[in-house]
Amino acid sequence: MESEALVQAYQFMIEDRYSRVTHGPQIEGYHAYDLCEDGDSVEFKVPFIDRQIRSDLRELINCQNRWVGELKKWCAWNRVLREYGPEEQWDLRIEFVDSVARGCMLEPSAMRDRVLRALNFALHHASMSVNTGYLDSLGSDKADRALLSAGKVPRSRYLSRDRQTKQAIDFVQRWPEAEGVLNLLECIDDDAYRQDSMDYRNVSSHSIAPHFERGIVPYVVRTVTLRPGVSYGFGDRPPLRHIEAFSANRLQLSAMRSLLVAYESLLLQVFERVRERRLQ
Repeated sequence: MESEALVQAYQFMIEDRYSRVTHGPQIEGYHAYDLCEDGDSVEFKVPFIDRQIRSDLRELINCQNRWVGELKKWCAWNRVLREYGPEEQWDLRIEFVDSVARGCMLEPSAMRDRVLRALNFALHHASMSVNTGYLDSLGSDKADRALLSAGKVPRSRYLSRDRQTKQAIDFVQRWPEAEGVLNLLECIDDDAYRQDSMDYRNVSSHSIAPHFERGIVPYVVRTVTLRPGVSYGFGDRPPLRHIEAFSANRLQLSAMRSLLVAYESLLLQVFERVRERRLQ
């Protein structure tokens, strides 16, 4: 496509995205920052922790709202693409659409890990503030100290999802109010989404991701067996269709909105308990 045609197509996308006419699938709106605003401070045992917790929430909302914007852009492009022929669609996908889709496809996994980290930080410091018998110690600390004593940099600064999840489950014993948040967290980047997205995030990070619309990715699978010991299988990964991938991603965004609302509600309860304990 000529540059003028690309510019015109982009203009069509902008007009569609910001049209006041409601059409197409419903997409979650931008999330408000109400709880992030500086209000009455909450005195945790460690100074300024309430500011960090609010900051973590603000960044979660920033990421959520960026995802909302990109998904709206993807939705508009899906409608614009229908007005073009196969070869023009190819040019538009390369120039504009595939990069937007790729970013959206990675968000469910990223958001799940971000929420886990924020949740564990908040509940750890809340536990220190309301329970005099709770120590500033996490399961990963021992491994970190062993690495430090060996002159190495701790690798657990960013814990794996499994370790983060285990910590969160342990905190539920002290904060049963957090169970609902953990249950909703299980809906983000879940098995259904991984299946619908062809496990896009993992294969894009650790292998070769499927293409969009055109092109297959051949691959050889090596499997360990009892006899003769190893077997090989050959197959291919078909392309993802923009419409189907968008639909699966939109449902993840909606699930993430529900999770954020539940997390905000949990933080209000946490703040209240910390206030009550510190006033005693």
